[in-house]
Amino acid sequence: MTSGTITIKRADLKDLDLIVAVNNLAWGSGLESTKEDFIERFKVFPEGEIGAYLNDKLVGIISSLIIQSDSPEDVPSSWAEVSDNGRIRNSHNPNGNSLVCFSVGVGLEARGMNLGRSLVNAQADLARRLGLKKVYAYSRPSSYMYFKNKFYANLSDEGFLVQIPIEKYLTLGKDGQPRKTGESLFDLAIGMHDSNGAHIARIIPRGRLEDKDSYGYNVLLEYPLE
Repeated sequence: MTSGTITIKRADLKDLDLIVAVNNLAWGSGLESTKEDFIERFKVFPEGEIGAYLNDKLVGIISSLIIQSDSPEDVPSSWAEVSDNGRIRNSHNPNGNSLVCFSVGVGLEARGMNLGRSLVNAQADLARRLGLKKVYAYSRPSSYMYFKNKFYANLSDEGFLVQIPIEKYLTLGKDGQPRKTGESLFDLAIGMHDSNGAHIARIIPRGRLEDKDSYGYNVLLEYPLE
């Protein structure tokens, strides 16, 4: 594990190149965001761009926006819709009541330092300061295809999705069996939120079809604000 001083604070556009690089490494091919995407996010809701800094170098980034939501069903049903294709101009509602974290990424040199949790917790603190009622994470089951290749390599994708539907997958631990008390979920992205106190509020088929690692699924999680 890398050692050093960690700082969580509002990100700065002077770090734009690093922001884009860290984000795109975390999300992978086909799911990248552009410099223009982040410039728009900073224009619309700069408070929602929060960075993790290791020895003053940006190594993590999380993006959020505000919507009006009285239940998880109110949250738009695709990543493109909830994030306005990553630019938030047409989806951010400054008069809304709920914060949605729609993108988080941590660089390789900072993995294992719980920065994903720290970034989400900073967003929850922001929601409290703004007097918002809910905090959502619009996330992805990023390890779903990896799970298939690890435990069910002999099955076709279609056969695997029948045998291990998403609802079952999101109950499984690191050994591919039902999670035991105190054990982490197999899925890295959803497991991070789960271990940080969020609960799965909604599973969204076809939320982002280009996300092959997640078989197109998105998962909406809700954090308690108490």
